[in-house]
Amino acid sequence: MPCPEKFKESLELFGVPSSIIDEINNGYEKLVSSSKIQEKSLYFFRAMVILDKNIDNDLKSKIMDFNACCKSGVRDKNVKLHAKKISALTLPDKIRTIKKIPNMGNPVLRDDGCIVTGIYYRVDEKFTCVCPNFHRLKKQPAVSLTYCWCCAGHFRYHYQNALGITLKTKQVKSSPLNSSGRDPCVFVFEQAE
Repeated sequence: MPCPEKFKESLELFGVPSSIIDEINNGYEKLVSSSKIQEKSLYFFRAMVILDKNIDNDLKSKIMDFNACCKSGVRDKNVKLHAKKISALTLPDKIRTIKKIPNMGNPVLRDDGCIVTGIYYRVDEKFTCVCPNFHRLKKQPAVSLTYCWCCAGHFRYHYQNALGITLKTKQVKSSPLNSSGRDPCVFVFEQAE
């Protein structure tokens, strides 16, 4: 989950023009991580609309990947411990073991060398976004796939630690936020050169 403070900093860090930053932050100057979920979801919804209208895909993906959450703590420790246990395995075998780590998706190695993962969280009959900025809303808005590069960055970080390779997010293929719950999160990763 991108926190508002880090997201605002990243806009400057990645050289987003100040006029666009001002448009994104207008009315949300005091928004912080402890602000109400409804406020944060509205902010990020609007921010993605503005980014999609004004910024190229490469820069948007870099900004959101930079904002990836949960890169420390218990999950990070568990993944790194798991990586030590499986270090002698082949890449396909390592990928199969990731499925055994709780909340790490369902990665599959494609014939083209890309790793595709699906994250299948459901509430009733619909897939749901687990990002704290949107998860607890009774009705999740139709948010741009741009937002989901953050979550992809989270999985990319942990997969590359588990697998011992450097990955790059190639595509955010689908998301519950973008599909009104019809589709799961699906991310495509490729090895970085």
